[in-house]
Amino acid sequence: MSSTNGCLGRVTGPELGAALKTLPPAGRESAATITADIDTMMLGRVRLTYALTKSNMHRWAIQYFWSPVHAEVLSTLSPDEVKDEMLERWLRWSEDRLNEGDVSTLDTSVRAFYESLLHVCPMKIHALHPDPVALLKKWITEDAQP
Repeated sequence: MSSTNGCLGRVTGPELGAALKTLPPAGRESAATITADIDTMMLGRVRLTYALTKSNMHRWAIQYFWSPVHAEVLSTLSPDEVKDEMLERWLRWSEDRLNEGDVSTLDTSVRAFYESLLHVCPMKIHALHPDPVALLKKWITEDAQP
């Protein structure tokens, strides 16, 4: 069963708000629909369609605003697309940790690295689904050990 609003239900409120800030102000002369492309944390690159909505307030004031009506996924990331960047980030991160005098086991270090990435690039971490820590550990042991 397909929905007429596409994947709009899986786009978060803050992501919708960020896209809304890129749109021109809604008004009487605005187009009926407008689109905005954004990067979302879970879906990848998404095209949002907003419709011009009008609200009559007691017949004396009219307010126009943009309402999200449809979302479609444009592209998602694959693990291969983010591997090189993750390894570069690992080398910088592990070098900084060594300079601070932190000598942890590989497993502990990879988990700490993963936690630090969640705040920096969540969409790229989501591309490593279903087990990002195991995939990072595999890449690091194969390609990024000194």
